Amino acid sequence: MTQQQDKLCAFCDAPLTRENRSKENVIPKWLLDFLKVRQEKIQPTHFSNIGETLTTRQHTLEGLLAGQICEECNNGWMSELEQDAIPILKPLMLGESTVVELNDNERQILSRWTAKTAFTLNSSSNYLKNIPSTHFQHIRLNIDSLPLKVSSYGQQNHGDRPFYWIQSPTWLLNGNSEKISELATELKNNSYKIAFEFGKLMLLISYIPFENIYPVLCKGIHVPLLPKTGKCGYYEKKEFSWSDNEKALNEFHFGLQATIIE
Repeated sequence: MTQQQDKLCAFCDAPLTRENRSKENVIPKWLLDFLKVRQEKIQPTHFSNIGETLTTRQHTLEGLLAGQICEECNNGWMSELEQDAIPILKPLMLGESTVVELNDNERQILSRWTAKTAFTLNSSSNYLKNIPSTHFQHIRLNIDSLPLKVSSYGQQNHGDRPFYWIQSPTWLLNGNSEKISELATELKNNSYKIAFEFGKLMLLISYIPFENIYPVLCKGIHVPLLPKTGKCGYYEKKEFSWSDNEKALNEFHFGLQATIIE
């Protein structure tokens, strides 16, 4: 009989046991308290590519736990990153500072924190697990960069909704390639795009794994955090739903497009 393989920590590959497994909140407790959403009920639903419900479950945000992280990671680099990010996040969430004012070090901390939170969410949710294991390891080991072809963006809105997220590798793919339909399917199956709304702050992290496909940003909306520069396209949008949280996050997430460069 084949012995069942031990589950490993998502970030360091250490075998998980009852003694070293950490039951950490996906959304940190300090943040749940700051936004006053501990008992907010959520119903994460996993849809198929054609919109059919595959799985669904209901619990509070406080009950959304990360079971695939070891205590050494949780109490070590992740805790240090959290402490570094808190003084950056709080004024951004309250609208007391803006993402365009962030210096390079703050952008690096915020980008790494966004990646950590997004990766923890993905590994703990009933959703497509399409984040490469090397990406988990990269953000553990690197404080000043994201994995290759991964980008992070920020923006703020003027609404009052405290929290939401969108996890969907849905892209509007532009280009003249004869294989655009095939490439669009490959992009959806192999990329990821995860957006958060924390108070007035919106954060987005994305991954496009193909050498000939690049992100297309909405000028003035997608503020690059890390990397600050790189190969990308831009388009302009006359109006943005600054005061409507739901529409703003949707436009921020789904408005990040992609283009084929032959």
